[in-house]
Amino acid sequence: VNRRYPILRKEQNWYVTTIGGREGYIHSSKVALDRGVPVMMYHHFLKENELGRFKNVSTTMTDTQFANEMKYLKDKKYETISTADLLRFMRNEITLPAYSIVLTFDDGLLSTREYAYPILKNYGFQATQFLITYRNEYSPAEQLFNYNDLQALSKQDMDYMKDVFTYESHTYNLHDMIGNKGKMLLIPYHDVVEDLKRSLTFIPNATAFAYPFGQYNANIIYAVKEAGFTMAFSTKPGYNNPHDDIYQIKRLYSDQQTSLAQFKKMVSPFAQ
Repeated sequence: VNRRYPILRKEQNWYVTTIGGREGYIHSSKVALDRGVPVMMYHHFLKENELGRFKNVSTTMTDTQFANEMKYLKDKKYETISTADLLRFMRNEITLPAYSIVLTFDDGLLSTREYAYPILKNYGFQATQFLITYRNEYSPAEQLFNYNDLQALSKQDMDYMKDVFTYESHTYNLHDMIGNKGKMLLIPYHDVVEDLKRSLTFIPNATAFAYPFGQYNANIIYAVKEAGFTMAFSTKPGYNNPHDDIYQIKRLYSDQQTSLAQFKKMVSPFAQ
């Protein structure tokens, strides 16, 4: 239970796997096919009565919905996996428990301090924040939460939450849309690399990157590699398996319309 085993081949109704360097046979009726590790993507959190202009915005979720999702993961004994362990899994260096999940938060917003952090801490979960570091660098240290605004975490907030969150890059200051295209796609290659390297001056231990608005091309992937990142996260839906592209990691998200039943299906390690 709660184990992943590699499939070497199938012989009639038997899966052939390897355990301790020896081949073993498992009847197909006794196991489910693993579809890969889910990575959840979150952004902004508000209470129901605070939603206002964020009502039905796909990147905003109520604190109650988030609490219910995290309670389900805890009740089902999910393990929250670091991006570093996900990388090792995708490189086929380690195996992970079947009930593994990666929790990611884009944009480095103050609402994660207000609503996500206490819940994650209570359950002993770990998670990753992808920061637009220019915004965090200039965010005031002592700031009160204003639900009408999108506020960035300060360095002080980041230090306060480091028992739960690791911090990775979402660019230094390229998280902008020009028309319907992300700024990253419209500026010279060298400028992209320089921006990404600059983000690392604020979070020098960062090794993972998330593409703004999920927009990227082959050039952007090269820039991410050149800047020194070992993995990158997209917004393409799906699950992640050994030998998948570590610069196009897939993610899932739930919004205000997502029911808990839909979330349970989404995070299940096997299709239901």
